[in-house]
Amino acid sequence: MLVSPDSIGPSAALSVYHDVWGTCDFRGTPHPAVYARNAPRLAAALRELDTLLGVEAKPGEPTYFGMSKAYGVKDAFQVLVDFWDYCCLANPQKAASRRHEYAEEHGRDPLAGIRDYTAA
Repeated sequence: MLVSPDSIGPSAALSVYHDVWGTCDFRGTPHPAVYARNAPRLAAALRELDTLLGVEAKPGEPTYFGMSKAYGVKDAFQVLVDFWDYCCLANPQKAASRRHEYAEEHGRDPLAGIRDYTAA
């Protein structure tokens, strides 16, 4: 947590640097028991900060691993799938081509069973 005095009033920034707050670890492996233990603790801590500071927190910018939501972390996996959907809408041929290149290079389709998008 970073706290800074400012001419318009104090501010604070809070970052989490671990995968225990999401439903999956950083490799994408689900860990529901870890999430079930930790997500309520994060939500309670964030609510307590709101009360202590007297203002409601604003979610920060998305990162490679996830993005903040009201009182927790939205899964990075969902963020990436949302971004994939956006890319498919913006440039379907390029998205399909890059997905094929990735599958050729790594021997697997990273979205197999998740998104069955094919370029028109």
